[in-house]
Amino acid sequence: MALEQPATHCMGLPDLYDTSDNGTYGMGTWSVMDMGCYNSNGRIPCNYTAFERNYAGWMSSSQLQVLKEPISITQMPSLSDDDAMAYRIYNDGSVYKEYFILENRQQKGWDVGCSAHGLLITHIDYDADAWGYNNVNNDPSHRRYTIKPADNDLSYSSEAGDTYPGIYGKSSFTDTSSPAALFYQPTKSGSYYLGKPITNISESNGKISFDFMGGTSGGEESEEVQLSRDGWSARADGYAASMYDGPPRYAFDGDLNSHWHSRYDDSGGGSTNYELPHYIQFDLGSVQEFSAFNYVSRTANGSQNGDIANYEIYISNSDMTYSLGSGYVPTTGTKIKSGTFTYNNSREHYVQLGGNFSARYLLLLCKSTANGTKFSACSEFYLYNTPSSGTEEGEYCTPSVTTQGTATSYVGQIVTLSTTGAAVNALWNNPKTENYNGAVQPIENTFTAYPGQTITLNISDKNTVWGLVRVYVDLNGNHLFDSNEQIFADADRNRTTQISQTFTLSPDMPEGKYLMRVMYVAGSNEKNLWACDDYTEGGYYDFEFMVETDETAITSHQTAKTKVYVTDGTIVVETSAKSVEPISVYNVSGTLLAQSYTRGSVTKLQVLQSGLFIVKVGGEVYRVVK
Repeated sequence: MALEQPATHCMGLPDLYDTSDNGTYGMGTWSVMDMGCYNSNGRIPCNYTAFERNYAGWMSSSQLQVLKEPISITQMPSLSDDDAMAYRIYNDGSVYKEYFILENRQQKGWDVGCSAHGLLITHIDYDADAWGYNNVNNDPSHRRYTIKPADNDLSYSSEAGDTYPGIYGKSSFTDTSSPAALFYQPTKSGSYYLGKPITNISESNGKISFDFMGGTSGGEESEEVQLSRDGWSARADGYAASMYDGPPRYAFDGDLNSHWHSRYDDSGGGSTNYELPHYIQFDLGSVQEFSAFNYVSRTANGSQNGDIANYEIYISNSDMTYSLGSGYVPTTGTKIKSGTFTYNNSREHYVQLGGNFSARYLLLLCKSTANGTKFSACSEFYLYNTPSSGTEEGEYCTPSVTTQGTATSYVGQIVTLSTTGAAVNALWNNPKTENYNGAVQPIENTFTAYPGQTITLNISDKNTVWGLVRVYVDLNGNHLFDSNEQIFADADRNRTTQISQTFTLSPDMPEGKYLMRVMYVAGSNEKNLWACDDYTEGGYYDFEFMVETDETAITSHQTAKTKVYVTDGTIVVETSAKSVEPISVYNVSGTLLAQSYTRGSVTKLQVLQSGLFIVKVGGEVYRVVK
């Protein structure tokens, strides 16, 4: 067994080969949980699949989108690309349990040792017992996680023919194709066939395109639109002064022969810093929504001086150049993307951001260059918007509270917050014991729910002797607080009390990360009806919550005997079990970070890092985020 497999087991993933040693094909060299850990003579294991990435929390729902309606997918990136995408198609009679995943596998990066390139179609029929007992693919008549090979030959010796269109030119996956789009469980209509054809599968320059259910105007409605650059301006840490090596405005002047170039002598303007890193910030003139960008590199006259390699993207609604920290990293902006531009005889570097974002300012931080020089340059920079399908994560508005956290007369603060009715319920205890008016940072991963679930919110609070309390939940998943999404309002508390409020998420709510806001503010005027405005005194708490449509993406934090959660930076294990059980905490790489044993009902473990952690309590595995 390769080293990758024990580390991955820590994330709760099972083996995908036949653990009964009867030779049933599972995922072959397409997964590190089968023979993929031995690719390239064991030197270069294959990429994690889209399912494995999503299960571990590395691939968001905006990157593994659900296909429901007719659409044309074009230029689908591979799992080896920075902007990796994949698609999931459910059995509507067994939602969350049985589905197909479409992913693009290319023979580069970690997949360089794979047997083929193209569209790989996998079939998952999730069963908790099969995953828990590590026998996912032991039954040749019911493989629960395997591929649908284009050549219809499920074997190690024929993997060169597994992908679409592949070496056999297979351009469709339908009810009548070979293999057929066939489920184990019946659909709502009683059929065992998908009934939603995937056709016109093609591959060009490592990208995959296909039509789902015929590909109609639904694909056209989602077509990207380039944002107008009228009204743009830009600032940079420094710039050269010549006809073509020039100021930041050259990055959006429409002339491919000119480019912004970082300063390299006494001419030009801005900082006299000639060394990396460098930055260029674009002011879009107003808050704009975008989902992708295109960085056009210099590559003029055969020169690569300034062509950016490693980069980071930050956004904000305020000018970030006034709050730059070490290495020109903005202290007020939000990082939404990082990666490395690769150069394959192309000046254009198109990158999908994995969702729609709204901002007025965008800052491109240049950390390294393609040829190792100290300069940075940008010939043109474009932004694109994709009309929202409701699956993208967005940026919520933020209220302004002048005396947030510092007032002498306290409007109110949360002591505990919990939910019932969700797939994974919230249990948050305020780490702050002193008097203050609200949290400053969002509280992450508070609870996880399925679309349509009815959830009861319970809040205990204190210092509610005056002022207003408001609770808002993004019920429809549009990343806004609409006028009908205020679920609780109390005009003048004048008492310490409890809040108990029930709300229901939309049954059509897409997967993603959303927000619940609890506000304690002063006054009684009309402005206090809104989640975003200017307030003179008070504070607010933002609680992030997840909506999942895939049952396999949720590993319960609670069993009949044990509950695992994070509070105040500490991993807490509560158990009613009378026996002493070992506790181990791993990071996603499988590194052991902490060990202990259950001590009575509550055990606390300190972990300094932030991120996703795998917590093993006895024989049970839990996933928590700190």
